[in-house]
Amino acid sequence: MRSKQELSEYLMHQFGGTLLSNTSITHKCKALLNLGEWWEKLTSNEKDGLYAILPQDLRDMMERYWAIPKPSPSSFGCWKGVKGEGTFYFDNDYVPAEKNTRNGMSWRELVEEYRKDFNLHCDGGIRYTCNRIDFSGYIVASVKIRYEDCDLTRLRNRGGSDNTIQERAALLFEQTLSNEIAKGGYSDFWEYKDGMCNGVFVRNTPLVIHEDYDGETLCLVPKYLHDNWKHYGGVSLVAAILGL
Repeated sequence: MRSKQELSEYLMHQFGGTLLSNTSITHKCKALLNLGEWWEKLTSNEKDGLYAILPQDLRDMMERYWAIPKPSPSSFGCWKGVKGEGTFYFDNDYVPAEKNTRNGMSWRELVEEYRKDFNLHCDGGIRYTCNRIDFSGYIVASVKIRYEDCDLTRLRNRGGSDNTIQERAALLFEQTLSNEIAKGGYSDFWEYKDGMCNGVFVRNTPLVIHEDYDGETLCLVPKYLHDNWKHYGGVSLVAAILGL
């Protein structure tokens, strides 16, 4: 059995040094996720007393990470695999709440519409790993940003244009999709949680920006599917790291 001191030294070497350093947010996101998974594999005896000998700043960060709600869907469908560690499928005839869908469309109709409109290769299910959602198969476009280049004091404000992560991403998406926008393809698809796009109020658009867990990737995904799968996003993870 490993001693508490051995566990502490390993934890600090593998994760703590990165999390308490001045390295990039991207590296810290990876380290915190890996630390969380490593911690869950410890036995109760190994955990007992280990936490108390860690640096206070690291303990605070771990507490913030553990406090993030990590929901996953459980109603109106079924899991293939273990909840939070498999793929969830809504029933084909499930009709989401009015605020999260269009024109009373069923789940099958929503998936078919997005699959056709955006040439997506998906079957209507969504994969979770360690309660983290994986939008592979539903990504219309993706960009990478540096959170450090944004006003992180407003990181947790999800009120549209006050979320600078979304502000910055919109410009990058417009650049990425410039050809399509020039053809009139994507120019009205920015959502910002009912926010602003080029000074114009935008609501009920078919795509939404999702922040991935790597601290840099933002994806444009189908809004009415995204909003129904319970999950947390990268902003919550970064906020836990920074204490915001």
